[in-house]
Amino acid sequence: MSTIQKDFDRIALVSPDGSLQNNCYHNFLLRDLPLNCDDVLEIGCGKGEFSRRLAESATRVLALDLSPEMIRIARAHSEHLANIEYQIADVMSHDLPPDSFDCIACIATLHHLPLRDSVENESRAETRRSFVNPRSIRAEGSG
Repeated sequence: MSTIQKDFDRIALVSPDGSLQNNCYHNFLLRDLPLNCDDVLEIGCGKGEFSRRLAESATRVLALDLSPEMIRIARAHSEHLANIEYQIADVMSHDLPPDSFDCIACIATLHHLPLRDSVENESRAETRRSFVNPRSIRAEGSG
C-alpha cells in the first residue's frame, strides 16, 4: 500500500459524510463539460461528490480513486445512481481504453502524480472531446 493511499484512507475517515473543500470547483468545471457528454472519466474521485454531479449530465461516469475507503464512501452515497462505476485504481497503471471518453475530469489530483507520466497515461485514453482541470488546464481531445 502506497503512502498516498494510506493518507487518503485516513482522510476519508475524518469526514465520512463528504468533503466540501473542492466543491467550489464543481460549477466551474460543469460549465466546460462538452455537450452530449456520454462517457466521463473522473480521476481521483474521492468520496464521489463530483462524480454524482457528472452523473446528472453524463450517460456513464467511470470514477477512479486509489483509496479503498474513499471508494467505499463514494459507493455508499451513490447507490441510487446506476450510471456511476467506482473503481479502486491507480491511474498511473490502470488500462484506460482508447477513444472511450468524451471528457476526463479531475479535481485536486494531478499534483499527487508525476505530471508527465500522468498526462501521457491519460492521453492514451484519447478523449473524444476534452480534459478539464480546475486550474484551467484544458487540452482538446482527438475529436
